[in-house]
Amino acid sequence: MIEITYHKKTLILGVLLLLYALLCPLFLTEHTLRIYSTFRQALDEDKIHLLFLCVLKVVVLNCLRSIPNYLGSFLLTESLDLFYNGKKRSFLSNLIPLCIIPSIYFLVEPLYGIQYS
Repeated sequence: MIEITYHKKTLILGVLLLLYALLCPLFLTEHTLRIYSTFRQALDEDKIHLLFLCVLKVVVLNCLRSIPNYLGSFLLTESLDLFYNGKKRSFLSNLIPLCIIPSIYFLVEPLYGIQYS
């Protein structure tokens, strides 16, 4: 028989981070960080430092979008204790991020048209 116990605060924080990960592409876009305008300016003015700034903006955008997904799924995993026949089974908990992380990416693509590859 499977028994599940949870730590409420960690569970809530994990779920909130996952919701943020799902909603983040709605308000945090390449237009918000002006990535395209920086790229065009770098090409027009032929300035390498603007091109590096553009690359830095892309890295920041990707970090701000992906870190909540990973952190939320791992916090959710840590908040749950799964027991099978009275013994704690951590390998069952480890399956949670393997399901949640790809699910967020699969949901983001049809919702916002952002394809992660």
